[in-house]
Amino acid sequence: MMNRNLFGGLILAVSLMVFSTACVRAQIIADRVYGQPDFATALPGNSAVPPNARINLPYDVAAGPEGVYISDNYYHRVLFFPGEAVEATAVYGQPNFESLSPNNGGVSANSLNYPWGVARDSFGVYIADGNNNRVLFYPHGSTTATRVYGQPSFTSNKANYYGLNENSLFGPSFLATDGTGGLYVADTGNNRVLFFPPNSTTATKVWGQPKFTTNYQGASDTAVSSPRGIAVDSEGLYVVDYNNHRALFFPHGSTTATRVYGQPDFTSFFPNDGGCGPNTLQQPLGCAVDETGFYVDDYLNSRALFWPHGSNVASVVYGQTDFTTVRLNWNGVTPYGFYAPRSVTTDATGVYVCDFGGRVLRFPKTTTPMAASVSFLTAPVGARAGQPFEVQPSAVVRYSNGAQATNYTGNVRIRIKPGSGPSCGTLLGTTTVSAVAGIATFTNLAIDKPGTYELMVTTATFPIPETVSVTIGAAPGESLAGDVNGDGFFNVADVAATLKIAAGLSTP
Repeated sequence: MMNRNLFGGLILAVSLMVFSTACVRAQIIADRVYGQPDFATALPGNSAVPPNARINLPYDVAAGPEGVYISDNYYHRVLFFPGEAVEATAVYGQPNFESLSPNNGGVSANSLNYPWGVARDSFGVYIADGNNNRVLFYPHGSTTATRVYGQPSFTSNKANYYGLNENSLFGPSFLATDGTGGLYVADTGNNRVLFFPPNSTTATKVWGQPKFTTNYQGASDTAVSSPRGIAVDSEGLYVVDYNNHRALFFPHGSTTATRVYGQPDFTSFFPNDGGCGPNTLQQPLGCAVDETGFYVDDYLNSRALFWPHGSNVASVVYGQTDFTTVRLNWNGVTPYGFYAPRSVTTDATGVYVCDFGGRVLRFPKTTTPMAASVSFLTAPVGARAGQPFEVQPSAVVRYSNGAQATNYTGNVRIRIKPGSGPSCGTLLGTTTVSAVAGIATFTNLAIDKPGTYELMVTTATFPIPETVSVTIGAAPGESLAGDVNGDGFFNVADVAATLKIAAGLSTP
């Protein structure tokens, strides 16, 4: 029997941080929740909802025109929710909605033991039965499997039953279908992905290994380590490489990846390499693809990322306010935050994410890029104390790819960096302005005391960039220590003049 720790992963203990609701503006907000009575509750197996709506530990979602399928790992079942309903009308793996035991009634065509992935196509439903080391196929309308992958019968569950070859499975996790009846399986324990042609339980293609009888781990354009989420479209196969903190893209007909997400190259494997950002991952799990781009469930960063097709930088983040923040359920349990989510999928209009705490959130789909950072566009040039800067500053808000965020109209604030300049100095004027097409322009700023200050621009959600320096001279009519030439500033010219006086080359 397989150890559940192969799948579990370690949830980092991260302190919860509370922020003002002003931060919500930058986040995408869910419009539907499964498994809970409201968006403010996250209780596994919540008795406040009926048995046919309870979810303990959701691990994957499949969505189609008929409805939504959710695998409930700890309840050893998959629930089917028709249309937009949040109460299930069918259950796979249990005889009824009240039964919760693993392999209820013994290993059979009707039992499940810690199911993981679920997929569907026009032919039926596929479930990765992880601890039974198999994948089951159910025709639409039936909750009894009619086909088994990875085992010789519906009553066996041995890992690599046939030995390591094209018929064996060891802890399968996620699944994908190609629309023709072909099935892709992330054979996680064997560090590979298999393809089974329609109506066949013998694989004909393998990714991550040079052949069907090897089980290597590595980080390259052909090797993976504990693959999880998989997705397929007309261009090729996407594979989440869990232990290497990345996702790979393989064009159809090739077992060599040509694109990597989450790492700078095909041989890097560190989590959040370079720091959490729009192209880093930390133990990703699920993935999905549609006509607009590629989605990855970034498990230990408590978020999901979206990359537009043709880009190697994510443009949309679900579950966080920006691309550099990692918070678990920040601001409490809400319709916009996550706690170590486990998978992501899409349908025509929505994005579904399995969230820890017995719930699945559905978000409206968007490909509009999110603003990701703010920085100075024009640096300020100082003046005398109390007088407007000679050059007033401006700031630009940018997307994660560096382009100007023309859809950003929120507030931008400028302020003195704490600890810089004289402690009594105050920034005068209108210090908060609304951006226009991503540009914030300040017009009447001044500082009331002479000195050298560091200024920075901020918003409610973006990380603070590097500061810029501005020097303020003495107010007109006031003297400044060391100001030999009387221009109101102490600078290099004053130092030079002082040296000439000391050498007798000039007079005060």
